[in-house]
Amino acid sequence: MKKFILIILLVLAGKTLLAEIFWDGRFYQQSLLLFKQDTKYIGLTVLDLKLDTRPTDILRIRSEMEYALLNQSSSFFIDYSSDGVTVNSLNAIIMPGNFKFAIGRFLPNWGKGKIFRPLDIFRPQTYFLNMLCFQGVDGFSVKYYLSNLSSVQFIAIPSFDVRNLMPHINHSFTNTINHTLAGLNLEIHIATVDNNIIFVKDTSAGNNIAGLAFKGDAIIGIWGEFFYSFDNKIKSDNFRGTFGADYSFAKYFFMSLEYFYDESGLKDYNDYIDLMRIPRMTFGKEYIMFDFNVLTYEELNYGITYLGNLIDKSFILFPYFRYEIIENGILGISLYHFNGKSNREFAPDKYGNYIFNTYLNIRF
Repeated sequence: MKKFILIILLVLAGKTLLAEIFWDGRFYQQSLLLFKQDTKYIGLTVLDLKLDTRPTDILRIRSEMEYALLNQSSSFFIDYSSDGVTVNSLNAIIMPGNFKFAIGRFLPNWGKGKIFRPLDIFRPQTYFLNMLCFQGVDGFSVKYYLSNLSSVQFIAIPSFDVRNLMPHINHSFTNTINHTLAGLNLEIHIATVDNNIIFVKDTSAGNNIAGLAFKGDAIIGIWGEFFYSFDNKIKSDNFRGTFGADYSFAKYFFMSLEYFYDESGLKDYNDYIDLMRIPRMTFGKEYIMFDFNVLTYEELNYGITYLGNLIDKSFILFPYFRYEIIENGILGISLYHFNGKSNREFAPDKYGNYIFNTYLNIRF
């Protein structure tokens, strides 16, 4: 708690004494009640602070720091294995002309999917938690803007956990999980659609990734991500793809549908245990997500989401409710219902039939 207070005091003092430093932050509290044989509580409190300053016209320094207090260690919170202060980003950016050079800790954001984002390889993904902050990667980035809407970016990451990028399960892949990556991302805006062509090279091994992502609006909103990895050494490959669409009607109603396929997933649910040591969101091959949302365009919106594993027939169904209780302050409530036969991915075996989730997110 002393560290928590000290961070607040330092930032407030910095804002007063150094007016050229701009900052904003977020206070976030999430609480989970798991109803299995007995009721279990898991809680997470996060204070997130962002600093941004421009000492010169072409130099920008950005940082994001958070203090997390985890009431109980759990695999629920993928990004939080311990309490304390974490530096999510700290980088220097130089912007001469149409170039943008960045060095330090930053977070590439390549995903366009709603829930399933196979190309968003730098952000841990989860299907039912409100992950608001992510720790970046340490490396170097250079971006050239071809126009106001198009650019090409090169990144180099000296050390990255590549287990979730493997084409298939490799049981001998145990100690050397941190590899050097080099990536290229070409972004092109055509009509009303944003398109990304991505290539990633694992320079420490033979694995490569080629990808295509798009997102746009016409009569309906559409998006898609297609991930293909191939390993030259062991002659294996893997395809992952997601496609989604959304549509709003009658002023207040909003529907979205998303399908996800992963060739590296398993057909037999009895083999899911082989994947549990790898940082991945799903274990099976095919999934479907459907969401129906009522937007009041005021302080309140609510809806219901279905997420199902099409192979083992298990699913999660959760109604949700969000209310702006104060300016820049959102209260969220949802109830997750797990359904499926024993040992299936979303069966009640692990967490119980229901999880009651509440969160409070306040920006300042």
